[in-house]
Amino acid sequence: MAWWKETRGLLAKYHAGGRHRVVMIDANGRLGSVCSDAVGSMEPQPHDTNGKELHAWALAEDYFIPSAFLGGGATWRTHRLDYVAIPAAWNHEVTQTRVLDEVPLTLYGQEDHRAAMVGSRTYCDRTKDFFRGRDRCAPGRQRSLQIELR
Repeated sequence: MAWWKETRGLLAKYHAGGRHRVVMIDANGRLGSVCSDAVGSMEPQPHDTNGKELHAWALAEDYFIPSAFLGGGATWRTHRLDYVAIPAAWNHEVTQTRVLDEVPLTLYGQEDHRAAMVGSRTYCDRTKDFFRGRDRCAPGRQRSLQIELR
């Protein structure tokens, strides 16, 4: 699984310093038959090798995969293979997950994967700090911001 080794290295590099990151990944992995704090049983599919790798990464790095808890539909043909992963500490801020059928994703003129979306509610001191990845966001702050990750 050279791809996963390389991907884990990249994710670790960009997670350095303890900053929270939102990970949008075409994992080509199926989840749902094995549950944990990171992966739920909504719209379950038998875990495959890539699903096991994604699940292991999410647990090891303390991430949460909202669509495995809330559903949202298939991102490729009849399977969910694409995911948005968020820090586990943000799991109570998720308001919805779904597939964005209105976003056309094509490769060589043919439909490819479908975009996964997570709707989240978070509270920040300043919006620009959130988008720069600074850890200044916390529940209970003054401003509310609805964020759709696409």
